[in-house]
Amino acid sequence: MKLVIGGSTGYLGAEVVRQALSHPLITSVVALARRETHIPKGIDTQIAQSKFKSLTCSGFKDYPQDVRSEISDADACIWLIAITPARSST
Repeated sequence: MKLVIGGSTGYLGAEVVRQALSHPLITSVVALARRETHIPKGIDTQIAQSKFKSLTCSGFKDYPQDVRSEISDADACIWLIAITPARSST
């Protein structure tokens, strides 16, 4: 199963990446965030490198072609991209 995780650099996103990389039925993890996502501590780097890809995207309205190509055949997506209450206008 190919899983896309949007918002993978936040506190919750990093834990979801860690869990996904540890799960034997998930064969590919695509981490999508505004900055590079690193393999979490405690994960076997050799195993993780075979199924982990970090993609960066400056905005989430329009995606570059390389990002669209990478996420187009995903089986599932966990979307954790949000703004903090302090950045909210309301």
